[in-house]
Amino acid sequence: VTTVLFDNQYEVIADGVNLTEIENLTPETYYARGTTALLDAVGMTINSLLGRMEKEGICPEKRRVLFMIMTDGLENASREYNKATVKSLIEETTENYHWNYIFMGANIDSAQEASSIGIKKKHAVNYAPDSAGVAKTFNKMSEAADEVRSSGTLR
Repeated sequence: VTTVLFDNQYEVIADGVNLTEIENLTPETYYARGTTALLDAVGMTINSLLGRMEKEGICPEKRRVLFMIMTDGLENASREYNKATVKSLIEETTENYHWNYIFMGANIDSAQEASSIGIKKKHAVNYAPDSAGVAKTFNKMSEAADEVRSSGTLR
């Protein structure tokens, strides 16, 4: 599991940690700070994962990857990546390696935003930006992970 907290900063909370060893997210480790550098976070994380696989001699096509993006707002701060670059990365990893992407957003049109970066609209969902909405979203993430584990892909 890799978990990244992003805004005007890019902070890796867990990087390639075994699922059984991952610590629960808490308000001290998972929180909103400021702007939304969504494209930078997605682009850097995809490239980081691809780089780690290459370094470890792992074929990206041989790994089941479920890439979940959760944001509470629109992109407004990326400096290194743009929509076209991120869309290209997502489409390449989806087509060539069968990676799965889910986009969850609050306060935005998640289906439109997901589609604009190459994620299928049916793999996008809006969530309420409160504790109940976040809890429901994490339950949906768990269901998606179970689906990828059992079939290798999201339907």
